[in-house]
Amino acid sequence: MLNSKYQKLNITTSNTSAKVYVNKDFAGQGKVVPVKLERNFKVQQLRVEQEGYKPEYKVALQSKRSPLYILSWLPLGSVFVVPTYGIFSLMIPYLDMGAKSFNYKKDDINIKPASNIIARKENNKFIYLESTSFNVGKEDLVFKSYRNHEDYYKGKKETSSTKGKSDIKLDNTIFSDALTDVLTKYGYTDTTRSILRNRTNTLYMSAEVKNLQFVDLFNYKRKRAQSYSIGEATIDWTFYDVYGQKKYQKTITSKSGEFSPDFYEEPQDFVVNILEDAITASFFEVLKAKEVQTLLNEEVKEKPAYQPLAIKKSNVSSLVKTIADAQNATVTIASKDGHGSGIVINNEGYILTNFHVIANQKDNLKVILKGGEKLTCNVVRVNEFADLALLKVDKELTSSFDLPDVSDYTPGMDVFAIGTPKSIELGQTLSKGIISGIRNDKESEWIQTDVSINPGNSGGALIDKNGKLIGIVNSKVTGFGVEGIAFCIPAYKVTQFLALSYE
Repeated sequence: MLNSKYQKLNITTSNTSAKVYVNKDFAGQGKVVPVKLERNFKVQQLRVEQEGYKPEYKVALQSKRSPLYILSWLPLGSVFVVPTYGIFSLMIPYLDMGAKSFNYKKDDINIKPASNIIARKENNKFIYLESTSFNVGKEDLVFKSYRNHEDYYKGKKETSSTKGKSDIKLDNTIFSDALTDVLTKYGYTDTTRSILRNRTNTLYMSAEVKNLQFVDLFNYKRKRAQSYSIGEATIDWTFYDVYGQKKYQKTITSKSGEFSPDFYEEPQDFVVNILEDAITASFFEVLKAKEVQTLLNEEVKEKPAYQPLAIKKSNVSSLVKTIADAQNATVTIASKDGHGSGIVINNEGYILTNFHVIANQKDNLKVILKGGEKLTCNVVRVNEFADLALLKVDKELTSSFDLPDVSDYTPGMDVFAIGTPKSIELGQTLSKGIISGIRNDKESEWIQTDVSINPGNSGGALIDKNGKLIGIVNSKVTGFGVEGIAFCIPAYKVTQFLALSYE
């Protein structure tokens, strides 16, 4: 009865810019922030935010008896409750279990954000989230409980531990939203949504949760109890380049902060926030890995350091002169995981395609000619920046394109695309359109066209009405309501991108 409803405490952050929140309310900013915590026997949710750091979550709970408790043992104390002495006065100490009977610890509560994120530098690569997943079976889901919450921090054995009763099924948006928010906030995602920007200086990331552990911590006071929880997640992180080539993989186990169930109206919100905090902590850690920082700093060069390669000019009789000839000089590039298209550029078996057609498949490639003949091939050289690859088959080919050395195209002119859309059965498919525009940015030049382009067309030929090679089909803009926006690499740039010349 004599104890106050609120207790004054200090939250120590050690940083002048740190902001302190008690439950949902902003309490102040600075190295030391005074707060008033209500004695209601609920666990108070504390949060400290500091720019460049993961928010730090901690709880405060009434774990100490009030010194005024001594009054419950004195006869004087009984006059406030019962008018007579006797057995009732002996019961008062046991009845004195109200919310105000317990205090928070008098010491300052230290909540110093410790998990910082490495800010993206101007020339660093961007990071895009490719995929996330929860692959947690019932054997990988653990629930632990500590009757005395302090035992957990002392490394003592838990009071109880159980496995999950079924495989966990969670909405992946929990995972992806947490990571996307961090990537966007700290500039790792390019929010300009540029279509033309060269994406070779970009990393793609996937993350898979393999194990989850939830630790429930209790503070028992007679028949009353306070509780809070900590989550632990084991996550496999994998980084790829734009072509899907694996560059780095690491498994990290990380913990969340402390979370109060009294603060969240819905149990689902409580669990989601624990998971998001553990996921964010794991990402902050993997980003600090030396290998990841090296990947972020590596730059894919526009012109790889190749020695010039001279190839023989094709026989005049075999050079493409018509659209039919152009179809004969276009091939299918097949691998165990898919297919693309290719362009014959001389009789000796040199074939041009996109690098993304052969990435991760360099030892499993077949070249399929118009008549259906299948040939093995070798990769001669590549330019990842330009998305080009030069292949070689051990066979003399009867039809070939001549690589131009100047641009000879204008917006509005009729053009045709030749390739293998969707299925290998559709090899050398011809489609017609126009050049919609010539697009330039600081890194690249692109031919924009409305020719019908589908998966499998990549690496195929873009030609004029006489069969002359204009470009190499490269990409298409997709999305709901988007049609007729495709891009091709100018053919006249191939020789400089791959350091080629004709003898």
